[in-house]
Amino acid sequence: MADIKKVVLAYSGGLDTSVIVKWLQETYHCEVVTFTADLGQGEEVEPARAKAEALGVKEIYIEDLREEFVRDFVFPMFRANAVYEGEYLLGTSIARPLIAKRLIEIANQTGADAISHGATGKGNDQVRFELGAYALKPGVEVIAPWREWDLSSRESLMDYCEKHNIPTAKFGIFINTDDAIQFINKAKYPLVIKADGLASGKGVYICEEHKEAELAIKEIFAGKFGVAKNVLIEEFLVGE
Repeated sequence: MADIKKVVLAYSGGLDTSVIVKWLQETYHCEVVTFTADLGQGEEVEPARAKAEALGVKEIYIEDLREEFVRDFVFPMFRANAVYEGEYLLGTSIARPLIAKRLIEIANQTGADAISHGATGKGNDQVRFELGAYALKPGVEVIAPWREWDLSSRESLMDYCEKHNIPTAKFGIFINTDDAIQFINKAKYPLVIKADGLASGKGVYICEEHKEAELAIKEIFAGKFGVAKNVLIEEFLVGE
């Protein structure tokens, strides 16, 4: 294992990257610097600061990169008519090079030995982060926890959080109205309620209060979206 003293982590404040903070501290015995980017994703990023502080992080970077993102990445993408494999429009993928750029810049600024990200070991995001970093700083050490650790499921991540007192959102998957209602009666708001098995963005409710959550559950189980399904309910934390 490389002798790492400081790592800059691309930090969302969600479950995966919150676990990664503690895992880096324990596994590499290093200082962790967090970087959270506001790219116009439509959610508050400032709460990530409090979560990072609670995990013992001393250097925290939260930056508004919206103008640079649109000017240097989104507009050029439109002008080039860039479509992945001739079919898929670029969404979050186009943001990865900018995040990688700032990771390297912050690493240089803080004297960090490595950078880290929360992309899984199965998808293309890991490639986007790492090739972007290597292009700007060849030979930089990149730590990808999903390729190293033995935490292979959400349940194992939640167990890790409980063991290390990492604050997390509670969630549940339900197949009937009664159990779902029982969950929301005890949950902390806001809640995210999703009709499982549907395309992204369809059958998703953000509920600020109990009445909204109850209505969402009844609509889903009443067949509003035309198919039988499970329902995922989750307390909402930034980055989840």
